This record gives sequence, structure tokens and C-alpha cells, in this order.
Amino acid sequence: MNKKVREIVSLILELLTGALSLMLASYLFKSFYVESFWYACLASILISVFSVYLKPLFEFLTLPINMLTLGLSSPLINVLLLKVTSLVLGNKFIVSGWIIPFFIA
Repeated sequence: MNKKVREIVSLILELLTGALSLMLASYLFKSFYVESFWYACLASILISVFSVYLKPLFEFLTLPINMLTLGLSSPLINVLLLKVTSLVLGNKFIVSGWIIPFFIA
């Protein structure tokens, strides 16, 4: 199998796995809502894009807090990415609160 084909298949499987985990979290927790599987796929794509472009910026901005807490505050960055995705998708993808998303992220 070609190397590019393997990378594309790996990317698609990673996005589908992310979408399935978002759907599972939506089923298990009331403070987490995804309207359908397609919106979970879209949210998974957005979270991946935000992780590439926004996460390094957030990590740099929270570096002093991260050093003081010995890295225990780094899941808050993932929660922040979930909140930004929720803002972009509106009522189709809702993340409310900070405690449950902290454990989901």
C-alpha cells in the first residue's frame, strides 16, 4: 500500500474514532450534547484543526500556570478547545460546564 494512502486512511480512522468518542460522551453525560453523527464528525475535524493551530498558542499562554501546577492544568486547554468548537458549531454541539469536559478531554 502506498504511503500516502496509509496516511489518508489513518487520518480518516482517527477522525471517525474521535467522532465515535464524542457520540459516546454525548450518550453518557447530560452536559455534553451532539445532535448527530455528522456533527460529531465535523466537531472531530474542528477539534483536530484547533489542536494543530490553537493548542500551541494556548499552551504558550498558560505556560506559567502549567509550571506551577506541574502540568495538572493542561487538560484545561483541551476543555478550552471543546468550548471553542462548541462556539463554532452552536446548538448542534453543546459543551456546558467545566467538570465533565475536564474528564472527557
